[in-house]
Amino acid sequence: MYFIYYAIKGILFDELQTIEHTKCKPLSVAMVVAQGSRKILGFRVSQMPATGHLARIARKKYGFRPDHRREGLRVLFKTIRPLLTQHPRIQSDEHPYYKPLIQQFFPDSK
Repeated sequence: MYFIYYAIKGILFDELQTIEHTKCKPLSVAMVVAQGSRKILGFRVSQMPATGHLARIARKKYGFRPDHRREGLRVLFKTIRPLLTQHPRIQSDEHPYYKPLIQQFFPDSK
């Protein structure tokens, strides 16, 4: 098996939400693509708790559902880190918990 490694200068990443057979069991899909080409570099599916008016219903029916989104992003960033240049340009929607994770894995990023 051959692996080709590229020195990717920039990435775009975001999370989308979907469900696991019911809206009371949401999932987060974090995805990273190369800037410019939009080639998928990696993705990670993570469990998350229901929010809004479904939160109470979900807890009653399915119990406590832990939020694994941050851990999913950690695994994803660790996986793609070798593909990037030393000072990659990173773009996202600036969700509050993204910044500490980006600084942890890509301290020299723009």
